[in-house]
Amino acid sequence: MLQSYRAVVETAEAMLAQAREGRWDEVARSARTVQGITTSIDDARRSAGELSEADEAERVRLLTRLITIDAEVRQLRQPWTRRLDALLGATSRRASRDGAATAPETRG
Repeated sequence: MLQSYRAVVETAEAMLAQAREGRWDEVARSARTVQGITTSIDDARRSAGELSEADEAERVRLLTRLITIDAEVRQLRQPWTRRLDALLGATSRRASRDGAATAPETRG
């Protein structure tokens, strides 16, 4: 199972390198690969027993690295989405629409 966690982190590191280079189509493909591996890990975790203390520590280290990678990819992607939102005027429309969509409807 730890080998699967390592494969996820390895793929995520490749995805980060792709994001740093602006190769977003490749980032999307890598993200799908990560998703597939994590699904298999989830299935394996359900049927596996407890991990040893050392294996659990390794799993936590790998998950921490994965979270760090994900955060950096999101930061790299965010300037692009902010510019797109500005171009489409989505930011102001979304804020007003979200406020209206979350307000409870009352009828008398």
